[in-house]
Amino acid sequence: MPDMTANLHEKLAMLPYDFHPTLKGEAVSGSRYLPLCFTRFGGKDGQLLGSLSGIRGELSTAIIFTYESDGVPPLERSWPTGYGYRETEHPYFEIDSKGGERFVRAILTIEGDLKPNEDPFIYGVLSSATLITDRGWEYELCNYGLQYGGPLVPFELSLPSFEVITGIYGVPGGMSLGIVSEKVID
Repeated sequence: MPDMTANLHEKLAMLPYDFHPTLKGEAVSGSRYLPLCFTRFGGKDGQLLGSLSGIRGELSTAIIFTYESDGVPPLERSWPTGYGYRETEHPYFEIDSKGGERFVRAILTIEGDLKPNEDPFIYGVLSSATLITDRGWEYELCNYGLQYGGPLVPFELSLPSFEVITGIYGVPGGMSLGIVSEKVID
């Protein structure tokens, strides 16, 4: 997991109920094994953001991040490592990171019959997730649609000043997502 300078937005993380105490540093029951995968696609303190050139894939399979630097062949990293990915299934999302484009917002849609004062990310199910750049372009991480007949409730993750999205975490296989952001000065 990231160091203490990264913001995990754990109150807005859509994870299986078992993980909420873990993110707070508390012990959890060992009733089942669910690996928590993390990627800091922007690098520590955002050092890789300037070379991120594209993303393809989705949460239910794998996400591939492509990095390009002058004079160096493109490098690809996947999240989670080793999970199945078929290139033809998902469009390639280009990001002009060399020109300063960054992911600055996220919209998560939760399906569930939410009651006042309930934590929607414990009592709901992730329906869709979209990352949005500072230029208004949207990259859809997943869209599972209506699964259980409950209402769809959108939540927008607003970042503190000078923070950008630099990573994601969750349980492989989809329907699980946490957003990582950091203060980055380009």
